[in-house]
Amino acid sequence: MMVGENKMVVFHVVDDEELPPITINYNDELNPVVYLNMHHRLWLALARNVIPGIAVNIQDKLTMICDNYIRDQISMGDLA
Repeated sequence: MMVGENKMVVFHVVDDEELPPITINYNDELNPVVYLNMHHRLWLALARNVIPGIAVNIQDKLTMICDNYIRDQISMGDLA
């Protein structure tokens, strides 16, 4: 799946009792890598309609974090 400019989202299905149900990391090209842990398949099945809605919440939180970071940089004089 392509997201944005040249960003490929990579999905891996794992089965590991020590990992959480969903993990997001990144690879060497800084592209997102999503791990779906089948050890938690019952929870994943129950949350299958809630999990996609998380994307909007994550986008809002990331926007808030980035905006605050940029404001901090401007107030410290790091940006012209």
